[in-house]
Amino acid sequence: VVHATGRMCLSDQPDPLRHAPLSVLLRGTSTALSAPWLLLRRLIFWARLYLLSPVLSCMWNVLVALGRFAIEVPCLSIPCVIVANVLLIRSLSSFSAALRPLNDLLAAVARAA
Repeated sequence: VVHATGRMCLSDQPDPLRHAPLSVLLRGTSTALSAPWLLLRRLIFWARLYLLSPVLSCMWNVLVALGRFAIEVPCLSIPCVIVANVLLIRSLSSFSAALRPLNDLLAAVARAA
């Protein structure tokens, strides 16, 4: 009852954020905690802008050229895709245990042919 009476008599609650030293302390702490994330975001933005953008542009040009090749010469592009997939599976099977059965299957087909 005493606690409730004291609350009813007050016109407003004390606000700790109105005190300048506490506000400055909280702002400084939040800045210090967010600084690594801010630096990482800026580094990612810079890397994407200056490093990844030209690479993606080159990759897009290669994909466009491959698409044109597939449309213009389908009889040649289909075997090229099959050879590229076989080479990709064989090269990645040493890195991934999930691709080893595919590599074994390709080896069995190659032995049978």
